[in-house]
Amino acid sequence: MGGMFPFSGYTAPQSRTVAVPAMLPRRRLQVASLDLTWPEKSASDILDFVVDPTNWLLEINDRLKSATAAFPAPVLETDFVVLGTSIINGMIVLYVAGGAPLTSVPIVVTMQTVGGRTQAVLVNLLVNGSTGPAVVTLPALLPGGYAVAPNAMILPDGKIATDNSGRPYLIA
Repeated sequence: MGGMFPFSGYTAPQSRTVAVPAMLPRRRLQVASLDLTWPEKSASDILDFVVDPTNWLLEINDRLKSATAAFPAPVLETDFVVLGTSIINGMIVLYVAGGAPLTSVPIVVTMQTVGGRTQAVLVNLLVNGSTGPAVVTLPALLPGGYAVAPNAMILPDGKIATDNSGRPYLIA
């Protein structure tokens, strides 16, 4: 890779993408419970899982501004973790690792829009028993505690471009 923008695109894995349906009523603040499920992963997998809010955003004529993921706090070094969350091509991409075999992990993905709306969706992820527990290596963090997403802007000198708080600039 070379040049200022080494990340030229992202293709969401269709098998690991869940779509948020269009929802009514249209309100400024909307928090709803939807039960969505991603396909299972093994404890040793480090994979990207995607929430696609396209239908919901089209219905409300809005755009995604930010997103967060909440999940049970890890206790052991083999517990499930979200290594990073990014918005890429209008979709929310979570990079996940670990998890106890034969468990289901509830993940609440909360989306905020430019228009001020909030939508929380529950997505369940089953950790299958195909492998034993695996130690999760956490990614390096930037000053300010921010993880480096795969679509972070990399400067010609190899450093990550950040704002004044240390948050990396992302190529969407």
